[in-house]
Amino acid sequence: MLGPCAGGAAYSPALTDFVFMVRESSQMFITGPDVVRAVTGEEISQNGLGGADVHASVSGVAAFAYDDEESCLEEVRYLLSMLPQNNRETAPVEETEDPADRSTDALLDLVPGDPNCSYDMRQVIEEIVDDHDFFEVQPTWATNIICALARLDGHVVGIVANQPASLAGVLDIHASEKAARFVQTCDAFNIPLVSLVDVPGSCPASTRNTAASSGTAPSCSTRTATPPSRASRSSCARRTAARTSSWTPAPSAWTSRSPGPATRSP
Repeated sequence: MLGPCAGGAAYSPALTDFVFMVRESSQMFITGPDVVRAVTGEEISQNGLGGADVHASVSGVAAFAYDDEESCLEEVRYLLSMLPQNNRETAPVEETEDPADRSTDALLDLVPGDPNCSYDMRQVIEEIVDDHDFFEVQPTWATNIICALARLDGHVVGIVANQPASLAGVLDIHASEKAARFVQTCDAFNIPLVSLVDVPGSCPASTRNTAASSGTAPSCSTRTATPPSRASRSSCARRTAARTSSWTPAPSAWTSRSPGPATRSP
């Protein structure tokens, strides 16, 4: 999105899998500042009402926000390089010089043995994936869970991971919704999932528990995803296990699954 999007047209981008916005030039709202001022008396700018940072950090509608159009379009191309042409194909495989069986001894120091100590799960992901590079989706919204695309042995995988460095990695409504949407997207595009789990539980605060059923959203999305074939499940598990074989996490655990062909349209 490289410009304003108001009224009924704002519903269209909100229904897509990924929304890219540019700060200061992209706005998205149903009713503009003039209507808000006339109805409620509140003075607010277009960016304050529906700017890139608002939708990337508060509403969760935008997956990415950038400072300029060049950076935005460059990241769009990078995302497309990790997705199949349609939901009937598999994601493209790239050759990599990063060995699938390389040692990841750094994980022994990254994950503390004390379950009361926090750590940055992004560093764990960087250590596991190809070339220590991954593409995080919605990085500034629901930061207590990480959703990202990366490669293992050249194959694209989706990563869902609790983030102990934010709210101790607990599951609340926003984190559950974020993970559920990402799992559904990966299922539609035949992208295997890798889960990195270190969660103390669900957030009990009343302000984060107004919709109790939302906490089950990630597990429901995973349960209803296309069941993986034994061959694809074993292949994904081998690639992940090859790099985590030397790691025995204290409070954490990892699992993997690989959805088969999707039947819904992305």
